[in-house]
Amino acid sequence: MELPEEPTQNDAQAILKNTIEELSNQPIGNLKNSKKGHHPLRKAQMTILTSVIGPAYQVSPEFFIILICKQVSLSCRYGNFINSAFAYTALGSILKTYTDDIELAYKFGQLGLEIHKIAGVKEYEAKMYCPYYSMIHHSKNHLNETLDYLVIGYKSGLETGDYEFAGYNLVFYCCNLFLVGNSLEAIKEELFQYVEAVNAIRQISSATYIAIFLQAILNLQGKTPSCCRLVGEIYDEDKMAPLHSEQRDNAAILFANALKSMLCFLFERYEEAIFH
Repeated sequence: MELPEEPTQNDAQAILKNTIEELSNQPIGNLKNSKKGHHPLRKAQMTILTSVIGPAYQVSPEFFIILICKQVSLSCRYGNFINSAFAYTALGSILKTYTDDIELAYKFGQLGLEIHKIAGVKEYEAKMYCPYYSMIHHSKNHLNETLDYLVIGYKSGLETGDYEFAGYNLVFYCCNLFLVGNSLEAIKEELFQYVEAVNAIRQISSATYIAIFLQAILNLQGKTPSCCRLVGEIYDEDKMAPLHSEQRDNAAILFANALKSMLCFLFERYEEAIFH
């Protein structure tokens, strides 16, 4: 299997297009009932690709897309492996993000859930729930419905030792909890606990992402010197932004800028909101 060392947007778009065309040769429902994948080499490739999904998502959206498309292609050709459900669900999240086809994205998310239910593999539950309930489910359902499942994903990750995706589930739980409009004070106390929880399992990136949301809450409560800059005891953009850029932590950059734009809008600094 060949993978580009420094994939470009064109590389990612090309393989995504090819993958969608490959999948269009049969009804999506048929993929649920595909034979079980047994090919030793392909099984090993699927395992290796899955193991680097998390870091790829953080530093290179293009590489993330390519890895997922490779997994989907292997599943389509050689049958469903234990991690195929995650691949199909992740493809749904990619389609939701990079195309206008919400219906197709939702169908692949549902396909992943159905294959996961059939396989009954607990070790991939945290990986499964994260892309579906952070990116796909709320396309057709209330965002509030995602919260319990993201907590289940977090707890499942703790049980199976998938601390990386346990942390990611908790990040998106905190994100969605913030967005559904609960009491800021209640959310703040909960996020303080979760920063400690993910630090305890040494998921530093996830702890940082939650801290960004926590700092935004403190800004909204008027407990910071600047209402629109994420500078405080919990998170300091002056110190962290250069580090995020150096580490190519695109997720941290996205969370920080999205929240700063939101803060600027809420505090009626519209030109600054557009800048972010």
